[in-house]
Amino acid sequence: MDSLNRLQPFALLVMRLVLGAIMIAHGYHKVFGGFHHHMDMVGSLGIPRWLAYLSAGTEFFGGIGIVLGASVPDRDERRDLEGAL
Repeated sequence: MDSLNRLQPFALLVMRLVLGAIMIAHGYHKVFGGFHHHMDMVGSLGIPRWLAYLSAGTEFFGGIGIVLGASVPDRDERRDLEGAL
């Protein structure tokens, strides 16, 4: 069990990089390519078309943030979270 605890940071890094890459790849097409198709699809769902800007930007720039570790707590915050549990 101790070996699994040692690998947890590495596993979290891999998961963060894979999730971020998937989000960037899907958002890139919407932001820099077929945005009008995405806007038409959002509009066909009965959702206001301007929300296509929000969804495309969130997917692309959120993926970049995940890869860069924007939402990853630092060491002190992790210690505080572990103590609270």
